[in-house]
Amino acid sequence: MDLRSKLEKILKEQKLSNQNNINVSKIVSEKRVVSKQQRKKPKPELMPDEKGKQATKKLKLGKVKFFDHRVNNFGIIVGISDGVECHVSPTNIITPPINDDDIVIYEAIKNRDGRFRAANVSKNIPVFLFNKENASNSYAYPLFDDQLETEITLTIKEETGFKFLNAKYYRASSWRGSVVPSDKIPKAETISYGKAIVAKLLPNLNENKEAIEWLTSILQTELDEEELEQIYKEVVNNFEQNRFQK
Repeated sequence: MDLRSKLEKILKEQKLSNQNNINVSKIVSEKRVVSKQQRKKPKPELMPDEKGKQATKKLKLGKVKFFDHRVNNFGIIVGISDGVECHVSPTNIITPPINDDDIVIYEAIKNRDGRFRAANVSKNIPVFLFNKENASNSYAYPLFDDQLETEITLTIKEETGFKFLNAKYYRASSWRGSVVPSDKIPKAETISYGKAIVAKLLPNLNENKEAIEWLTSILQTELDEEELEQIYKEVVNNFEQNRFQK
Protein backbone atom coordinates (compact mmCIF):
# COMPACT_ATOMS: atom_id res chain seq x y z
CA MET A 1 0.00 0.00 0.00
CA ASP A 2 1.52 3.38 -1.00
CA LEU A 3 1.77 6.29 1.41
CA ARG A 4 -1.21 8.26 0.07
CA SER A 5 -3.49 5.22 0.20
CA LYS A 6 -2.29 4.47 3.72
CA LEU A 7 -2.98 8.03 4.83
CA GLU A 8 -6.44 7.88 3.27
CA LYS A 9 -7.22 4.59 5.03
CA ILE A 10 -6.12 5.86 8.46
CA LEU A 11 -7.97 9.16 8.17
CA LYS A 12 -11.17 7.44 7.02
CA GLU A 13 -11.10 5.37 10.21
CA GLN A 14 -12.06 8.56 12.05
CA LYS A 15 -15.65 7.67 11.03
CA LEU A 16 -16.41 10.71 8.92
CA SER A 17 -20.06 10.92 7.94
CA ASN A 18 -20.94 9.83 4.41
CA GLN A 19 -22.46 13.22 3.71
CA ASN A 20 -19.30 15.16 4.58
CA ASN A 21 -16.76 12.53 3.57
CA ILE A 22 -13.82 14.01 1.67
CA ASN A 23 -11.72 12.39 -1.03
CA VAL A 24 -8.43 12.34 0.83
CA SER A 25 -6.43 11.24 -2.18
CA LYS A 26 -7.72 14.20 -4.16
CA ILE A 27 -6.47 16.72 -1.59
CA VAL A 28 -3.19 14.99 -0.82
CA SER A 29 -2.39 14.04 -4.42
CA GLU A 30 -3.86 16.67 -6.72
CA LYS A 31 -2.66 19.58 -4.62
CA ARG A 32 0.87 18.28 -4.95
CA VAL A 33 0.78 18.08 -8.74
CA VAL A 34 2.86 20.80 -10.36
CA SER A 35 2.64 21.25 -14.12
CA LYS A 36 5.72 20.74 -16.29
CA GLN A 37 5.81 24.44 -17.00
CA GLN A 38 5.84 25.22 -13.28
CA ARG A 39 8.65 22.73 -12.71
CA LYS A 40 10.80 24.48 -15.32
CA LYS A 41 10.39 27.84 -13.64
CA PRO A 42 13.03 28.64 -11.01
CA LYS A 43 11.68 28.70 -7.47
CA PRO A 44 11.31 32.18 -6.01
CA GLU A 45 14.09 32.90 -3.55
CA LEU A 46 13.16 33.04 0.10
CA MET A 47 13.78 36.36 1.79
CA PRO A 48 17.44 36.13 2.88
CA ASP A 49 16.98 38.06 6.09
CA GLU A 50 19.10 35.96 8.42
CA LYS A 51 19.42 38.79 10.91
CA GLY A 52 15.64 39.10 11.03
CA LYS A 53 15.25 35.35 11.47
CA GLN A 54 17.66 35.32 14.41
CA ALA A 55 15.82 38.24 15.99
CA THR A 56 12.49 36.43 15.59
CA LYS A 57 13.89 33.39 17.39
CA LYS A 58 14.60 35.56 20.44
CA LEU A 59 11.09 36.98 20.64
CA LYS A 60 8.52 35.60 23.07
CA LEU A 61 4.75 35.69 23.27
CA GLY A 62 3.28 37.28 26.37
CA LYS A 63 0.29 38.99 27.97
CA VAL A 64 0.30 42.45 29.53
CA LYS A 65 -0.46 41.89 33.21
CA PHE A 66 -0.93 45.63 33.71
CA PHE A 67 0.35 48.95 32.44
CA ASP A 68 0.10 52.10 34.56
CA HIS A 69 -0.21 55.05 32.18
CA ARG A 70 -1.16 57.64 34.82
CA VAL A 71 1.28 57.43 37.73
CA ASN A 72 4.35 55.22 37.31
CA ASN A 73 4.25 54.84 33.50
CA PHE A 74 5.45 51.23 33.46
CA GLY A 75 3.96 47.77 33.27
CA ILE A 76 4.51 44.04 33.57
CA ILE A 77 4.41 41.46 30.77
CA VAL A 78 4.00 37.76 31.64
CA GLY A 79 5.40 35.12 29.32
CA ILE A 80 2.66 32.81 28.06
CA SER A 81 4.87 29.72 27.90
CA ASP A 82 7.01 30.23 31.03
CA GLY A 83 5.12 32.69 33.26
CA VAL A 84 8.23 34.88 33.72
CA GLU A 85 7.42 38.51 34.48
CA CYS A 86 9.21 41.32 32.62
CA HIS A 87 9.21 45.01 33.51
CA VAL A 88 8.34 47.23 30.53
CA SER A 89 8.69 50.98 30.06
CA PRO A 90 7.32 53.20 27.25
CA THR A 91 10.74 53.57 25.58
CA ASN A 92 10.80 49.83 24.83
CA ILE A 93 7.38 49.70 23.13
CA ILE A 94 7.40 49.64 19.32
CA THR A 95 3.59 49.84 18.92
CA PRO A 96 2.28 52.06 21.72
CA PRO A 97 0.15 52.16 23.68
CA ILE A 98 -0.16 48.76 25.36
CA ASN A 99 -2.89 48.03 27.87
CA ASP A 100 -3.98 45.36 30.33
CA ASP A 101 -4.59 41.94 28.73
CA ASP A 102 -2.99 42.86 25.39
CA ILE A 103 -1.14 39.98 23.71
CA VAL A 104 2.36 41.11 22.74
CA ILE A 105 5.68 39.87 21.38
CA TYR A 106 8.89 40.99 23.04
CA GLU A 107 12.49 40.18 23.87
CA ALA A 108 13.21 39.25 27.51
CA ILE A 109 16.51 40.69 28.77
CA LYS A 110 17.96 39.66 32.12
CA ASN A 111 19.18 42.47 34.36
CA ARG A 112 22.15 42.27 36.69
CA ASP A 113 19.82 41.83 39.67
CA GLY A 114 18.32 38.70 38.09
CA ARG A 115 15.04 40.28 37.11
CA PHE A 116 13.87 40.69 33.51
CA ARG A 117 12.90 43.65 31.37
CA ALA A 118 11.06 43.61 28.05
CA ALA A 119 12.49 45.16 24.89
CA ASN A 120 11.14 45.55 21.34
CA VAL A 121 7.56 45.13 22.54
CA SER A 122 4.99 44.92 19.74
CA LYS A 123 1.27 44.23 19.52
CA ASN A 124 1.63 42.80 15.99
CA ILE A 125 1.44 39.02 16.52
CA PRO A 126 2.44 36.75 13.59
CA VAL A 127 -0.13 33.96 13.18
CA PHE A 128 -1.54 31.46 10.74
CA LEU A 129 -5.24 32.25 10.71
CA PHE A 130 -7.65 29.61 9.39
CA ASN A 131 -11.28 28.53 9.32
CA LYS A 132 -13.01 25.26 10.10
CA GLU A 133 -15.98 23.69 8.39
CA ASN A 134 -19.25 25.34 9.53
CA ALA A 135 -17.50 27.46 12.21
CA SER A 136 -18.69 31.04 12.72
CA ASN A 137 -15.26 32.24 13.89
CA SER A 138 -11.63 31.83 12.86
CA TYR A 139 -8.74 30.06 14.61
CA ALA A 140 -5.02 30.79 14.78
CA TYR A 141 -1.63 29.30 15.50
CA PRO A 142 0.89 31.87 16.83
CA LEU A 143 4.12 31.52 14.82
CA PHE A 144 6.37 30.53 17.70
CA ASP A 145 7.96 27.10 18.08
CA ASP A 146 6.67 26.74 21.66
CA GLN A 147 3.11 27.80 20.74
CA LEU A 148 2.23 25.38 17.92
CA GLU A 149 0.60 22.98 20.38
CA THR A 150 -2.02 25.60 21.23
CA GLU A 151 -4.85 26.36 18.83
CA ILE A 152 -6.27 29.82 19.57
CA THR A 153 -9.97 30.48 19.15
CA LEU A 154 -10.65 33.99 17.84
CA THR A 155 -13.76 36.11 18.22
CA ILE A 156 -13.44 37.31 14.61
CA LYS A 157 -13.97 35.73 11.18
CA GLU A 158 -11.25 36.40 8.60
CA GLU A 159 -9.86 34.79 5.46
CA THR A 160 -7.29 31.98 5.78
CA GLY A 161 -3.64 33.05 5.61
CA PHE A 162 -0.48 34.16 7.36
CA LYS A 163 -1.23 37.48 9.01
CA PHE A 164 -0.32 39.86 11.80
CA LEU A 165 -2.93 40.17 14.51
CA ASN A 166 -3.60 42.70 17.26
CA ALA A 167 -5.17 40.70 20.06
CA LYS A 168 -6.41 40.91 23.61
CA TYR A 169 -6.70 38.00 26.02
CA TYR A 170 -10.32 36.86 26.30
CA ARG A 171 -10.11 33.58 28.17
CA ALA A 172 -7.94 30.45 28.08
CA SER A 173 -6.87 29.82 24.45
CA SER A 174 -9.24 32.50 23.21
CA TRP A 175 -8.43 36.01 21.93
CA ARG A 176 -10.33 39.07 20.79
CA GLY A 177 -8.50 40.60 17.87
CA SER A 178 -8.22 42.36 14.54
CA VAL A 179 -5.96 41.80 11.53
CA VAL A 180 -3.17 44.27 10.77
CA PRO A 181 -3.61 44.71 7.00
CA SER A 182 -0.35 46.37 6.00
CA ASP A 183 2.33 43.98 7.26
CA LYS A 184 3.49 40.74 5.57
CA ILE A 185 5.19 37.77 7.19
CA PRO A 186 8.51 36.79 5.49
CA LYS A 187 8.19 33.89 3.07
CA ALA A 188 10.90 31.88 4.85
CA GLU A 189 8.73 31.81 7.98
CA THR A 190 5.53 30.94 6.11
CA ILE A 191 7.23 27.87 4.60
CA SER A 192 8.87 26.76 7.85
CA TYR A 193 5.72 27.10 9.95
CA GLY A 194 3.47 26.00 7.09
CA LYS A 195 5.10 22.55 7.10
CA ALA A 196 4.52 22.15 10.83
CA ILE A 197 0.94 23.44 10.75
CA VAL A 198 -0.28 21.37 7.79
CA ALA A 199 0.93 18.25 9.63
CA LYS A 200 -1.14 19.30 12.65
CA LEU A 201 -4.26 19.98 10.56
CA LEU A 202 -4.21 16.79 8.46
CA PRO A 203 -5.55 14.45 11.19
CA ASN A 204 -8.77 16.51 11.26
CA LEU A 205 -9.07 16.60 7.50
CA ASN A 206 -12.84 16.93 7.40
CA GLU A 207 -13.09 20.21 9.30
CA ASN A 208 -9.73 21.64 8.18
CA LYS A 209 -10.11 20.98 4.44
CA GLU A 210 -9.93 24.65 3.37
CA ALA A 211 -6.82 25.41 5.45
CA ILE A 212 -5.03 22.24 4.29
CA GLU A 213 -5.69 23.08 0.64
CA TRP A 214 -4.50 26.66 1.17
CA LEU A 215 -1.26 25.58 2.87
CA THR A 216 -0.57 22.81 0.37
CA SER A 217 -0.89 25.22 -2.55
CA ILE A 218 1.74 27.43 -0.90
CA LEU A 219 4.10 24.60 0.05
CA GLN A 220 4.06 22.93 -3.37
CA THR A 221 5.63 26.03 -4.93
CA GLU A 222 8.62 25.87 -2.57
CA LEU A 223 9.10 22.21 -1.59
CA ASP A 224 10.06 19.26 -3.73
CA GLU A 225 8.00 16.08 -3.76
CA GLU A 226 10.24 14.28 -1.26
CA GLU A 227 9.76 17.00 1.35
CA LEU A 228 5.97 16.91 0.95
CA GLU A 229 6.07 13.11 1.08
CA GLN A 230 7.94 13.31 4.39
CA ILE A 231 5.24 15.53 5.92
CA TYR A 232 2.49 13.02 5.09
CA LYS A 233 4.70 10.13 6.22
CA GLU A 234 5.11 11.70 9.66
CA VAL A 235 1.33 12.11 9.96
CA VAL A 236 0.84 8.41 9.16
CA ASN A 237 3.54 7.36 11.63
CA ASN A 238 2.03 9.46 14.41
CA PHE A 239 -1.40 7.95 13.80
CA GLU A 240 -0.05 4.43 13.90
CA GLN A 241 2.02 5.10 17.02
CA ASN A 242 -0.92 6.62 18.91
CA ARG A 243 -3.18 3.76 17.84
CA PHE A 244 -0.61 1.20 19.02
CA GLN A 245 -0.30 2.93 22.42
CA LYS A 246 -4.07 2.79 22.89
